[in-house]
Amino acid sequence: MYKELTRVIPTAAAFSCAILGLLSVMADFLLRLGFLMTVSIIYNHWKIGMHESGRPRMAVFGDLL
Repeated sequence: MYKELTRVIPTAAAFSCAILGLLSVMADFLLRLGFLMTVSIIYNHWKIGMHESGRPRMAVFGDLL
């Protein structure tokens, strides 16, 4: 039994580490993709709002002065 366990455990440990690393890379990629999509959506809504209001692009900052 000891011989069988010493044969199986390193393989199982390496496989589980590879799966965990793959999940980590996928989570990082999806997080970055989600962040870029969020910024893009907010920017596009702001651009549409500026176009529909007829104001110049930087009118929002002009109101602060």
